[in-house]
Amino acid sequence: MNIPASSYSLDMMSSLICATLVLIAGYLFKRMLPFLRKFFIPEPVIGGIFFATLVFFAHEYFNVEFSFDGQLKDLTMMMFFTSIGYMASFKLLLRGGKEVLLFAVCTVLLIFCQNFTGVGMAWLFHENPLLGLATGSISLIGGHGTSAAFGVELEKAGLAGAVSAAVTCATFGLISGSLIGGPLGKFIIKRHGIRTYADKADCQNEKDDDSASVGAPVEEIKLLHEDSLGVALICIFTAIACGSLIMRELSALGIVLPAYLGPMVVACFIR
Repeated sequence: MNIPASSYSLDMMSSLICATLVLIAGYLFKRMLPFLRKFFIPEPVIGGIFFATLVFFAHEYFNVEFSFDGQLKDLTMMMFFTSIGYMASFKLLLRGGKEVLLFAVCTVLLIFCQNFTGVGMAWLFHENPLLGLATGSISLIGGHGTSAAFGVELEKAGLAGAVSAAVTCATFGLISGSLIGGPLGKFIIKRHGIRTYADKADCQNEKDDDSASVGAPVEEIKLLHEDSLGVALICIFTAIACGSLIMRELSALGIVLPAYLGPMVVACFIR
């Protein structure tokens, strides 16, 4: 039986409400299913997979399609990466020593491996080699922002649908990385007997109240209020404004970089 096609377009507010419900669903599923907590699967990934499954069945079996407003996507992504820049600490990098250096070297090698594998597979299946770049480090290392930025350039170079391919691969990498990294991290922690911050907090709570009178260190708790939230937003938007001006000048020179890179680097120097 042929079901007539139906299409629903959600405006900005409806899209925001839908995203909020998806996130809440992720929290509920994680609370109800212990193995999700055991393997550190992030709530957005849980809710996203659930929602993607619903959309897939709606499209395949009921011929229903949804489209969402993306006006807030670029802004929130810019705010996210800017906050990452504010969290960067050169002092911590120096404290990391050779371990951080080794991690950086492994990351660079992984970038070459991803691109070599992607281009090689594209050549093997007689596809455009640019597709190998779109599904390589551009999406798997760079993520969604880098995929959107360089996907446009790949389309200009002759790869049709480069943005969709790169963003899809970035989504696949994000989900698979979360599903694989959580259980693997749990295995490593258990094998080496590493105590996490949560474990230490639980052990501290199990001690008698008398230990507090002996002079046990008490961690300072900084509460979020309207003043601190306002300062944080001012800092974030200041970095976004300065970084966006820098990226505009670089774009005028023909240098293609993700839009969030400028604000993130400015946030690093502000910190």
